[in-house]
Amino acid sequence: MLDLIREDEAEQFLVEHRRALEALGIHGRGVRAGELTLRPTSAHGFQAARRRPLESLSHRPQAVASPGATVSVTHYELLIEWLAVAPGGTRGRGTIAAAGGRRLPNEPVEVVIPCSDDRARTYQLRMAAGTPGVTTWPARWAGAPVVTATISVEPPLPPSAAWIELHPPTASPLRIDLHPPDALRSGRAQPAWATPAECSSTSSCPT
Repeated sequence: MLDLIREDEAEQFLVEHRRALEALGIHGRGVRAGELTLRPTSAHGFQAARRRPLESLSHRPQAVASPGATVSVTHYELLIEWLAVAPGGTRGRGTIAAAGGRRLPNEPVEVVIPCSDDRARTYQLRMAAGTPGVTTWPARWAGAPVVTATISVEPPLPPSAAWIELHPPTASPLRIDLHPPDALRSGRAQPAWATPAECSSTSSCPT
């Protein structure tokens, strides 16, 4: 826990001590069934968690949007539920539905829409069904009317962008405003105790 030695080295020390104690006929009670080990305890994986790459902070959203906007493109109706813009990239979630009440095909579904931001930089917004990098066959959404989709933007949208405007080829442009995430108060706090005046009014005017 103090990071003085590696976890695997500490585990080896405990194993050797356990063997030495067992050779002396000493069988104590440890974490489970008498073993001396870091697994499973709260110390297991602690060092790895502390050394989590700093790159993970690059996925902290600095601008967000939850437009609930719909876009029509050729054979599909798209719903953009939310977007999160971070230095490490833009991600989001939405749905893809077959236009005209039809059913989705038995194949990977992906829709790419050209877009731009407030500084006239151009991007591609990509909506894809399924898990990124994983293709299943037959597609599990085959014949369904709608499927959940992941959203990405390439190249990465800068967190300083004020909005992103989609330019679908068969529909009017759609602008989505981006806002900083709301600051959420966190931490320990005392409960909101009643004031003396509130206590007095409660005792004098019971309900």
